[in-house]
Amino acid sequence: YAFLGSSLGTHIFDVTDAANSVLVDFVQGNFAGIGVVHRDMKTYAGYLYAVCDEGSSSLQIMDLHYLPDSVHVVYDSQSLLVRAHNIQVDTVNARLYTCGGTTQFSVYSLADPEQPALLSNCEVDIPWWGGAVGYVHDCFVRDNIVWCNDQDGMHVVDFTDVENPVLLGSLVNYPQAGYNHSSWMNDDGTLYAMADETHGSPLKLVDPSDLSDLHVISTLTSGVHPTSILHNPFFTGNLLHVAYYYDGYWLWDTTDPLQPTLLGFYDTCVVPNTDNYRGAWGTYPFLPSGHVLVSDMQTGLWV
Repeated sequence: YAFLGSSLGTHIFDVTDAANSVLVDFVQGNFAGIGVVHRDMKTYAGYLYAVCDEGSSSLQIMDLHYLPDSVHVVYDSQSLLVRAHNIQVDTVNARLYTCGGTTQFSVYSLADPEQPALLSNCEVDIPWWGGAVGYVHDCFVRDNIVWCNDQDGMHVVDFTDVENPVLLGSLVNYPQAGYNHSSWMNDDGTLYAMADETHGSPLKLVDPSDLSDLHVISTLTSGVHPTSILHNPFFTGNLLHVAYYYDGYWLWDTTDPLQPTLLGFYDTCVVPNTDNYRGAWGTYPFLPSGHVLVSDMQTGLWV
C-alpha cells in the first residue's frame, strides 16, 4: 500500500499491481485545504499515524487491518497535539516521536497502539533541551537512540530512560552546511546520510561510528542545477534513495562511501529548477516487491 498526504488528507492506494494502482480509501484531515503544506505519516503494528503542521489539525490513527476494503479511523484528537511537522516510530520499543508543531519534540508510548500516552515533552520536561538541542525538524530513531535534525545541525540523544535522556554527540560544524532537514542510517549502522534542505547544498555522508567525533566523509549532488535541493534520503542496504525535489528520484550505491556510484534517476517534476520548492517530496523504498514509491508535490504518486 501507498499512503499519500495531500492538502485534503490521507489517500490510501493499493499498489500491488504497480501499473494499475487503485485508490481504496481516503481520510480527510482535521484541517484541510489550500493552506496545508505538510503532512507526515508512519505505520506501526497495523496502524497508520498521521499528522499535519498547519491549522487546527490533530493526531489521526487508522486501523489498516481491514484493507484492501478500507481503513478505519480509531483515533482523531487534539488532546495530545494539534500540529506536528514530522513523526517517527521506534517499532522495537513502541514509541512515537513528534517533531515541531504544537508540542515541539515529544515522546509517546504506543503500548496501546490506539491510545498513545505522552512520556515526555522535551522542551518542557528536560531542562537542558532548549539550550542544547532546540527545535527539531525531523529525526531518525533506532532502538531508543534518536538522531535529531535540528536548528543547529544534528544531535544524538539516548532516550532509553525517557525521563533522563543523555546527549551522546553532535555535529554542528561541517563543510557546505545548510539547513539539516532529514537523515537516515544504513542497515548496519556504519553510514549516515544527512540532507540539507538548502539550494545547492550537497547531501552529506557521515561516519557514525564515534559519536564524539562525528564528521562528513563525502558528499553527493545531482549536479543538475546550482539551485538543486534535497528533501528526504533512505537506505536499503547500501542503496541510498533520495527524493530530490525538482530533480526527482535519485539512487546511489554507497558500498564505497568515499566514492558512491550513481545508479540512476527518474525525474518526476516537469517544472524548471529555480530557487523554490517543487517536485519529489518523499520516497519509500521498503515495499517487499522491491518497487519504490515517490510522491511529487505537483504530479502526485509514482510507482
